[in-house]
Amino acid sequence: MSKYISVFFLTLIASVVLYFVFGNLFDGGDYAEQAISPISQTGHFMEEIRDNSMI
Repeated sequence: MSKYISVFFLTLIASVVLYFVFGNLFDGGDYAEQAISPISQTGHFMEEIRDNSMI
């Protein structure tokens, strides 16, 4: 029984990963840039906070 449960979750995780990879790929976007975009936006946000601080 546990074998079937682990196969189910392995299939579920693989499906989610493939969904995001191929979804961004076929969406016409650059999937590598979209993956890094939230990180770079956070960096710009932190620089803006540092530059506008009154300290």
